[in-house]
Amino acid sequence: MPIRIIHRTKFPPFSSTNFDANEVPVSEIEYDYDSIESIPNKFPEYYIGSKDGWFVERKIISENGESIEIDYEQKIVTKETKLSESETFDPIIEAQRRGWYIRPHPIHQKTRNLVNISVIILLLSLVYLFISPALSSLGIPTFGTSNIRIGLLDYPVLALFVIPIVSIPFLLKIGANIGDLRRQKLFLKNAPEEPRITIIDQPVSGNHLSVQVEFKEFRDDWKEVRVLWRVGALPPERSAIFEANGRDINGQPPPGMTTEIPNKWIQAFDDGTAGGEDAPMEIANVRGGMFLRPMRIMETGGASEWKNSDETLELDAPVNCWPGTFYTPLLKIHWELIIAIKREKGGPLLFVKPLFVKPSKNPTKISDALVNDGRAEFDSDLQT
Repeated sequence: MPIRIIHRTKFPPFSSTNFDANEVPVSEIEYDYDSIESIPNKFPEYYIGSKDGWFVERKIISENGESIEIDYEQKIVTKETKLSESETFDPIIEAQRRGWYIRPHPIHQKTRNLVNISVIILLLSLVYLFISPALSSLGIPTFGTSNIRIGLLDYPVLALFVIPIVSIPFLLKIGANIGDLRRQKLFLKNAPEEPRITIIDQPVSGNHLSVQVEFKEFRDDWKEVRVLWRVGALPPERSAIFEANGRDINGQPPPGMTTEIPNKWIQAFDDGTAGGEDAPMEIANVRGGMFLRPMRIMETGGASEWKNSDETLELDAPVNCWPGTFYTPLLKIHWELIIAIKREKGGPLLFVKPLFVKPSKNPTKISDALVNDGRAEFDSDLQT
């Protein structure tokens, strides 16, 4: 009996609160098979998200449109993933979500609110200067409307008060970027050895995770160490979105995506919706960057404080039963273990290890998926 596997998504773009989900098209790719036996990866169905908002979906149906349940076989590599038999994880994981990372300076998050306030002040000042002649004609006293010459140009006196206020968040942002670049250089000059992580049993969605962590070197300025795991949906590949929407990869991008930024997609920094804004300034030519981007749809499981190498940490499963590890060009379900280290100086240090998690036997349906902004500094899971 012919089988059709449908992958559909309306994936949240970067800073998705600025988008209307109803205006973003659904991307869909189909795979046809002669029978259930010919399906190379018998992975269960899943649906994560809301029909009225953002979602990711894998559906398996027969030729008459009926949904089909199949037994999962432990095999992550399929022709859908376009991976070689020697690869376990998607190439973007190797490029972007493995190894050591640092956290952006916390001032980045605070300056974003200050920028909004400064823009409001600037707009109100312009409106005030525009209506000040009318106020004067009505006998209402005004302030700061007279001109003062600076160099060859005349400026309103009000500008002497407004411009410094408007400039403050941008100056703070520049200072934070300079500090981030300095911290990245210092870290790369003296990066610690990777910890040895032992997964006790094969991780399965819906079950707890047992893990042991051994540090080959534990530095004096390291204080609290927290171990957690989480799961989420990674952005689709740019080429898959274009293909699903019937567009030329070199042409006009679909709604929600930006035009191509040179070298960005190759280095796996973002997916074509962030416009290079998903993280602060990073040192060039560093694999995947030095800042860990949060998954835009994700859920965190249990966390535990690390005390010694002999201890086995038991991490609770996420509240919702997610699909297992699954990568295709359009749909990517990713699990990862994170070690968050609080340091005396330089901000938190992170070590990320991707996990291959088997799915539960039952289809997954999650209607209250948490959608995140996508900025590296907004990852609340990693605030140590």
